[in-house]
Amino acid sequence: MSLLLAFLLILPFNAHFISASDPDPVQDFCIPTTPSSFTTCKNASDATVEDFIYTGIKASAPVSVNGFSSKPVNSNVFPGLNTLGGSLVRADFGVGGVNVPHYHPRATEVAYVLEGRIYSGFVDTQGKSKSWVDENSFYLFLDLTLMNCSWRRLLG
Repeated sequence: MSLLLAFLLILPFNAHFISASDPDPVQDFCIPTTPSSFTTCKNASDATVEDFIYTGIKASAPVSVNGFSSKPVNSNVFPGLNTLGGSLVRADFGVGGVNVPHYHPRATEVAYVLEGRIYSGFVDTQGKSKSWVDENSFYLFLDLTLMNCSWRRLLG
């Protein structure tokens, strides 16, 4: 009984040692040895420049019936992203194209409008809608869990 009491008295003083975050990476990068293997990494000396360059995002994907196309870039197609926790998407809008309302439960969205005008918005945690027109060279940062959407309409 006294051992249990001692444990319960000491436990609160050790709470600052408890960590609930992801650990720091042990290595600078982890290029998968094969495209389907995300557990074994190439030796760092075997990594090439091509492992860290992805040019597939230059070309757009076919636009769907809702006037929107997306081309995801993640560690499946870009090995240099493996273990970094990042990904990106090229999104192309036709006139009237809609990126349906969505949210990202574990990520922040960053959007960059390269050409044209996109009407974007989100709903904050208080239920208030915020919207604006994204123009050329406009960056947009959306916090995780915020419901957001975008569409391209004819704007004068």
